[in-house]
Amino acid sequence: MCETYRDPWQDYKAIFESTKKKFLKKPNYAQALAEYENLALRFQDEEFEHYAGLCNIQMAKIHETLGNWSMQYSRLLKAARYFKQAEHKADSMCSMLYSENLNLMQDCYNKATKLILDHSGVWLAGLHSMEVGHALDGFGKPHLALKYLDRGSRLLEVEHNSRIAALLKLAECQCKLKYYSDALTTLDELWTAQMKNVADPRFASGKDLLKDCEITTVLLLLKIKSNDISARHRFLLSMYSESFFEEFSKQSMNNGEEKVKGYNSQEEASSSICKASDEDESISIDNNFTSRSSEFDGAPWNKYPLKDSCLTAEQFLNFYDFILSLRNGEIFMAKKSFSRLKPFLNNVSLIIAKDMLSSLIHKGSI
Repeated sequence: MCETYRDPWQDYKAIFESTKKKFLKKPNYAQALAEYENLALRFQDEEFEHYAGLCNIQMAKIHETLGNWSMQYSRLLKAARYFKQAEHKADSMCSMLYSENLNLMQDCYNKATKLILDHSGVWLAGLHSMEVGHALDGFGKPHLALKYLDRGSRLLEVEHNSRIAALLKLAECQCKLKYYSDALTTLDELWTAQMKNVADPRFASGKDLLKDCEITTVLLLLKIKSNDISARHRFLLSMYSESFFEEFSKQSMNNGEEKVKGYNSQEEASSSICKASDEDESISIDNNFTSRSSEFDGAPWNKYPLKDSCLTAEQFLNFYDFILSLRNGEIFMAKKSFSRLKPFLNNVSLIIAKDMLSSLIHKGSI
């Protein structure tokens, strides 16, 4: 015998009515919570995440009435994530219909964040702000995400790694909105936090972080074209100027030529120089010249990357080629160097580099 179908929406309204206070009758909140829970699971099984979220909102209200803030907080978060799933499904289907999922999601996240913040959960509040910011940015709403990412980065100052990740996401969002000056300020804050709060800033992932920071900062400085910049910014720009490269190479070549004179033949010297490794690795050459390997530290190809740069030799030279091509308006070279540089770029620097390359192609300058 087939089971009679029950409209879940009618069940929702019946549970809602049962929680209203009536004359001489106290609502049975425990029963209502159990019924809402079962109904939310049914909505979830039937892939109606929006209605599952509404059930969790009602459960949060009941817990608020009962004075149970931790369960209220938990249900608000669950509701927010249901609305996020519902919006993601609508977004993947390219639905043009109006949806209140985004508004409900933000409202639930805001209430949950305020609740945990009132109970000294600063770090969790920061994570929730970043969570809603990530979601809005993923839905193509960076203008809505910006305030949440900014708030999250401030709240996450209590923990270094979380703060670094938050600042990176904030800078990415600012670049999407073309708030380049704000993004540069965020990158400076990120660089300062890494240099001051870590014993060895370049250890492990710190080296990649500082590399990304250097590349993005140089791109932003070229994009903004401001004369009012700090000494550090001025030095970074100078490292990627043609005059700096020529002067440095000339000095290095002169030093190298003086040291090469100690060899018996030109072939012997050039053979040893070509075997010199990168600055970060130990120098290894042919056994006949091992005792003289230290004499080639002055060769220009052993000086890259510069000691003040966080890039490897390959990254530095590819990035230098890209910057020089942009400055000189060389479209072909800019495209070629960008294709080599692309694997080394993070999301933030990739957004700016693409924008600058597009400007060069369509406008003839950056």
